[in-house]
Amino acid sequence: MGSDERGPSFTARVVATYRARHQVIGDVPIFRDPFAGPLLGDDVVPLDDDNRYVVRARHFIVARARAADDLLRAAVARGVRRCVVLGAGLDTTALRHPELDVLEIDLAETQAWKRERLAVAGLAVPPRCRLVPVDFTRDDLAAVLAREGVGPAAPAFFIWLGVSYYLDAAAVRATLAAVAATGPDAAVVFDAYRALEELADDARDRLLAIGARVRDVGEPFIGLFGRAELAALAASAGLPAVDIESDADLLARYGADPGLALGFADLVHARAR
Repeated sequence: MGSDERGPSFTARVVATYRARHQVIGDVPIFRDPFAGPLLGDDVVPLDDDNRYVVRARHFIVARARAADDLLRAAVARGVRRCVVLGAGLDTTALRHPELDVLEIDLAETQAWKRERLAVAGLAVPPRCRLVPVDFTRDDLAAVLAREGVGPAAPAFFIWLGVSYYLDAAAVRATLAAVAATGPDAAVVFDAYRALEELADDARDRLLAIGARVRDVGEPFIGLFGRAELAALAASAGLPAVDIESDADLLARYGADPGLALGFADLVHARAR
């Protein structure tokens, strides 16, 4: 996601706002996060909680967070003790899982914002968490991960939310390849937006409307993928075991109305085996 000299991207602030607002107005408690509100504080993006796009987007944001957390917990049950959060923003995984080694990777501007928000909230970067600045479009993520000791001897579960649709196919593949290079147990959960030709008319209209909004703030959608294309992309990067779930199915799984789905968003769990 983009940023400017003032700090974090607009969409990073919007995502944080959705997560914090859900703790207050979520009629179905899809994702409980006691740190979301205090961490965001007054740095909210004004949103109309009754707007149909806002309601749908908020439900997807918290459903993907819940699903990622469930997959992380399953990885921990298998013995994984490290989590890497790519494009972390105001992610609270390290605060909610202090028993894990957490590596947060994001733009330097966004990480400065997070440190500021932590200080204002009276919180600290957890002792087992490290914030590592990376620009996904310029830096060698595989080299960064190797330098930080992520590899077969210390496998990690990767969380990569809210980023893929701002990158082209080559950048998405490069990120997935960097994950795959960490070892035979490599696994990542990420979200993706579907290619327009695969969408129903109402979902296509929603994607185009939301796309116009983020384009206006300088963060246009770039990577929209058909499901077969997405699975092939992950496989070519070294992650051939791919599960793709729609946001409607996610909402239903967590007891929310699937009719509130965006209709164009998927959650992807890709693994080396």
